Amino acid sequence: NSCERADIPLHCVHKGGMFTIFFTSEIVSNLSTAKTCNLKLFAEFFHKMIMNGIYLPPSQFEVCFITSVHTEKDIEVFIDAFNKSIP
Repeated sequence: NSCERADIPLHCVHKGGMFTIFFTSEIVSNLSTAKTCNLKLFAEFFHKMIMNGIYLPPSQFEVCFITSVHTEKDIEVFIDAFNKSIP
């Protein structure tokens, strides 16, 4: 993926249709490990995602949702924006 190619550590926590992207090499399972994330990198990623048409929660400590109204095309658009937004 684009994070591996850019040598950017990424951990995605998910449960059902909820997920949060953390820029860290740690497995995020609590507040202490969540605090290991690179907030500066997330801020840059957040703004690039907006420029690529995707509005994420502005904090790396908030959650994103995939719902039944999201189509496969929506998910493809998100993945494309994600890949374009990795610094």
